[in-house]
Amino acid sequence: MVFFIGQISFIVLIVFLVALLLQLVYIWVVFGKTAFYKKKKQPDGKREPVSVIVCSRDSLHYLTELIPVLIDQDYPDYEVVIVNNCSTDETQMFLDDLERIEPRVKVVQLRQQLNFFHGKKFPLSMGIKSAQNDLLVFTDPECIPDGNGWLSSVVDSYEKNTEIAIGYCYRKPKKGLADKVMRFIELIDGLNYMSFALMGHPYSADGKCLSYRKTLFYKAKGFTSHYTVSAGDDSLFVNDNAKKGNTTVVIDPDNAIASEPINFRTWFLQRSFKSSAIPHYGFLTKLLLSVYPLTQVLFFASFIALLCLKPSFEVAALPVLYIPVLVVLFLLRFVSQTIVLQRASKQLKVQRLAPWFFIGDIAYLLFNPLIVFLGAMGIGSKWGD
Repeated sequence: MVFFIGQISFIVLIVFLVALLLQLVYIWVVFGKTAFYKKKKQPDGKREPVSVIVCSRDSLHYLTELIPVLIDQDYPDYEVVIVNNCSTDETQMFLDDLERIEPRVKVVQLRQQLNFFHGKKFPLSMGIKSAQNDLLVFTDPECIPDGNGWLSSVVDSYEKNTEIAIGYCYRKPKKGLADKVMRFIELIDGLNYMSFALMGHPYSADGKCLSYRKTLFYKAKGFTSHYTVSAGDDSLFVNDNAKKGNTTVVIDPDNAIASEPINFRTWFLQRSFKSSAIPHYGFLTKLLLSVYPLTQVLFFASFIALLCLKPSFEVAALPVLYIPVLVVLFLLRFVSQTIVLQRASKQLKVQRLAPWFFIGDIAYLLFNPLIVFLGAMGIGSKWGD
């Protein structure tokens, strides 16, 4: 019996060490790509015209704040295309008045619900069709650029062969533990898609800060390859069309964009809806994305198991070193994560989160599998409207 327990203890120890190693590699190599990213020198020369596209439904209270900031961007030639997707509030009246007095604003009014598959793909397609410029920049009504340099920052990320630019939209902080949990999970998600893009394997994006060319959209035949999937107007389009040679990232904490705080229930449903696109990713992408959460579960589970199996490892010469060594190894991961995430938070302008990294880590361990599972089951699909 003692021999059997000893074998189990040894196997658990191996699992713990392998999980620790993979976690450290993921933290420093993958997350580190974004955390230690150095902004490239801004290109000289004339900037090309841009169309900023915002798809809105019953978001008048957000549009009244967003549009003044968008039309005040320090950029020589651009338009703001607002797609009013069958709003039932006073959005149409507001936009009609605004279009008459503001030459930069172009309004696309959708008065009938022709979007049989729900989601934003149909209204976004109408906005893209109406845009007069090839270079497109996308955001959502609840997102506000920090200043008038955001649009220039997005465009300046483009290089010679760039067709897609992937950015991050941080969430404004508010009081409460739920807010810390939401923003931590969003940070990990953002680090994944930003870092893999920097590593030459772009697989997803967030439509709150995304840019691509209109010519690419038409070359890809729009959203037709995944039109029946409510989610994925951002992630699945990028998953299908982004590659190492045509994709870049937008990381500029001085010219960032922020979304408004929301309650946990709304956030949870939105995350579940967005995660419903994950089953449509390629096998390699799903494999790469499983490394961090799987090894995280194994790391914590094996650590607890080793504490419980402590007597089987105690030998006469080293009985007092077992717990300290185990704790040091545990802290090695936590300290590494803290260093990298603190640096990444500054890069992506995620504010006042560092003291909550450990709690956020536990919350990610608990909530992320549930969110992915509910997304696969179609929970939260109403947020696609």
